[in-house]
Amino acid sequence: MRKILIALVLFFGFHASATHLISGNFTYEFVSQSGNQRTYKINLYLFRDVTGVNLPSTATIYYKKTNQSTISTLSLTQASVTTPTNTCNSTINYAVHKYSANVTLNAASVYDFAYSTCCRPMTATNLSNPSSQSIYLTTRIVTSRPAGRQYNNSVEFDNRIMAAPLNTPSSFVLNYPDTDGDSLSYQITNVKGGSANFLTPSNIAYAPGYSNAAPLGTNGSLIIDPVSGTMVAQSSVQQTAVVSIKVTEWDKDTTGTFKFMGITEKEFIFNFHNNASSNLANATVDSASANFLSDTIHVSTSHPIYPNSANFDSVQVRLTDPTGASAYVLSAQPTDNSFKNFRLLSSALLTPGTWSLVFDYNVDSVSFMGACNRALVDSTTFTVDAPIIQIAAPADSIYGNDTITYTLQHSGYVDSVQWMVSNGSIEMAYGIDSVQIAWGVSGNGPGELSAIAWTYGMSDTASISVTVYGIGIDENELSVAVYPNPATDILHVQGGVPLDYEITDYVGRTLLAGPVIDHKVSITALRPGQYVLKLTDGQKSAIVKFAVH
Repeated sequence: MRKILIALVLFFGFHASATHLISGNFTYEFVSQSGNQRTYKINLYLFRDVTGVNLPSTATIYYKKTNQSTISTLSLTQASVTTPTNTCNSTINYAVHKYSANVTLNAASVYDFAYSTCCRPMTATNLSNPSSQSIYLTTRIVTSRPAGRQYNNSVEFDNRIMAAPLNTPSSFVLNYPDTDGDSLSYQITNVKGGSANFLTPSNIAYAPGYSNAAPLGTNGSLIIDPVSGTMVAQSSVQQTAVVSIKVTEWDKDTTGTFKFMGITEKEFIFNFHNNASSNLANATVDSASANFLSDTIHVSTSHPIYPNSANFDSVQVRLTDPTGASAYVLSAQPTDNSFKNFRLLSSALLTPGTWSLVFDYNVDSVSFMGACNRALVDSTTFTVDAPIIQIAAPADSIYGNDTITYTLQHSGYVDSVQWMVSNGSIEMAYGIDSVQIAWGVSGNGPGELSAIAWTYGMSDTASISVTVYGIGIDENELSVAVYPNPATDILHVQGGVPLDYEITDYVGRTLLAGPVIDHKVSITALRPGQYVLKLTDGQKSAIVKFAVH
């Protein structure tokens, strides 16, 4: 009788201890490679109700190749014990025990890992007869891909119980951005029981009213945002539900085909309580920026925010372009584990000017919410700079009396343009888009064309330089020199013989004519502009284009 009593005490002692283990999950990290072997660090996280007994200092897990039957064991050592402080008024006090060890595996192989123990706490509302069910945690590792990445790291999870007050849509982190940049897919799956030493999981039945489609029951809801890796959940009844979510990683191989890289099933605990909600100050926008013709807005916030794109609407997030027209934010993706920095995907390409971005709160849904229902409520503006203007056309060397058309790139984002030229004349301007230049009005040598563009009161200048060849004595029938060019009131003419002159505009109308006196031609009667000077000695002639300032 004494032996039987001792056995019963030991049995119930183990059972009581195990019921304080409320959930858990695996993660893994790539450590090194050598030849056809890969070393990984395996991490096991166990969530313990602190009102119960402590957990042991080691944990045994089991693993095997998926295409083989041989099962191996691995002893993990307890690496840390943490007690999350931001529990959002949860009714559960818990600690997270992390166990770790390295294991060396074959390359280009797939392994399953598992851990199990009995039994679950009776408080799991959504499971059928929870206290008689075991806990079974699993992960699948692809050690490397022959035609792809030669390693993999699992996703990392937020090690907190998901606590929220009743009738309040609340946002939570599902996973942090993937270390390797993998694409992730999500599936709510059955909570598992079974035996790890045989790697034989079994599905635990849901309590009436609960299912994979409704893991929080008919009185609750759960939405997963696959872009941001966040969740929004709510419940109108008090409950503590266990929800298993399978996260699958995908990466492209050398052919551009997505290949499966690993699976981790994470058990999340949702604790909906009747405690008062936390009255936290709203989160605000620290900064926002975007580049010309991008569809991405970079936003930083004062506190962690867990966006849910499914609820983006014209109330909770509003984007307005420089003309006052509305655009839309389609999704928000965190760029790091802080959940304070995001890439917002815009429905419109971002044009130059000042944009406005408004984040607001709606009582019946959640778009931008942080831990413990801290809402992002703020407005901000950001300016998209106009693109740098450029002059497109031949530069460098110009031969003969070339007339060349130059085009101003990105002129569609410019309010006005002022063209300036040296050793050339503007033959014709086509709005602000382009200009036609006749080079060499001052003879051989350097020339320059500049465009000063004005946008939103700010100026930007683009210039090109040329060298003019082949204009001068050898190409004019008369050997003359005319200067200065541009001129103000007098043109000086050096020709060595008596000369007559005629000045016309660019449509050929004669404006001035007469003899060159004292090697000078008065142009005080001309308005600023471009003109043509024709010189002749009665037999030979020369034509020079000049400008008046």
